[in-house]
Amino acid sequence: MFVSKINTPASTVTSVITTKEKNALTLAKLRNYGMAGRPVTRFVDFAKELSKCKLKSFLFYKLQKDLEKILEKYKVSENDIICIPPFTSETEKIDADDKKLKYCINEIKCKIYSLGPTTGKNEVIHCSYIKRILYASIFITKRLTKKKIILNSQLEIKSGEATGRIDFTIKKIIDTVNEKLIAITEGKQKDLVIGFIQNVMQLKSSYHTNTRKRKISEAFDNKFNYLYEIVITASDWYFLMYTSERIYCSKVNYHIVLTKDVFDNNRELRQGVKKVIKVIVGLLKDRVEIDLLRQENVRLITENVEFKAKYNEAKDEITKLRAELRNRIKELEKARINTAIKNTRRDVKNVRYDTKNAKLKAKVVKLKEDFMHP
Repeated sequence: MFVSKINTPASTVTSVITTKEKNALTLAKLRNYGMAGRPVTRFVDFAKELSKCKLKSFLFYKLQKDLEKILEKYKVSENDIICIPPFTSETEKIDADDKKLKYCINEIKCKIYSLGPTTGKNEVIHCSYIKRILYASIFITKRLTKKKIILNSQLEIKSGEATGRIDFTIKKIIDTVNEKLIAITEGKQKDLVIGFIQNVMQLKSSYHTNTRKRKISEAFDNKFNYLYEIVITASDWYFLMYTSERIYCSKVNYHIVLTKDVFDNNRELRQGVKKVIKVIVGLLKDRVEIDLLRQENVRLITENVEFKAKYNEAKDEITKLRAELRNRIKELEKARINTAIKNTRRDVKNVRYDTKNAKLKAKVVKLKEDFMHP
């Protein structure tokens, strides 16, 4: 249903137009409704453009050709999700006696006692177990990083291609206005391949949501822009990492036993929950702290720019001093040459004077001899 409100000089016309009616709109029909020419033309153009912008729901991505198209786009060599390149997820060390871990395990046991095992249950039941583990992971991450992180349910995500709701989204609160998606979580009851196609589209849409909110200073900083998704099928947990160019998937098996056997021996439950929480905390901590690395990177870039400016300033000063020095050397060399010429001329004069003096001395000696012997 498309609702529009157009103000005309005479009156305000409010129309509710179904898709069929929207396609049947013409300039003549709208003018018959009493609308002015110029608003009518703009309205029809808008309606035509709107009819082209049909977002596809995540749920409709379930065909083999959708999978092939997605895998080809993200440079996966074969049309099989097994061939997706792996990534090593960072894990955080968690004490077996951690209070939040114990509380999470006790809550899961209570749910198993009340609701029964997850096998054969609907997605709502699955998500109730998932939520307990996510809450524990977020609490531990907040305790370690001192950052504000929130968990939202059923957030609607839209991008240029697809739209739909995501079971859980984990966001970091930057300030009172800004927040950033750091991970999304989706529970799947069955076919992992179909779920995977939808998961990638969810990641792409969520990534697009983040990039639209980026500052200009971050616009070309793609090495810091990636998103995690946690995919759960019953008791198996998978972790995806999405970038604008590639997708990666963890290859380690993460399994949590959710059967009534845990009441006799909850060792497997404790191990599985702890193993999953360690990974989730590691991923969340990575995404939370990446902004600190970005800030440090910006600081270093700024320092580098300032250093280059100072270097260029010093370089210009050195160039100026070198030019002055060369000019001074030229002046001194010119003065030396002039002095050398003057000295040469003086030496020539001295030689001439010495010659004259020698002649005068010879005459004086002869005059003395002539005087002595007349």
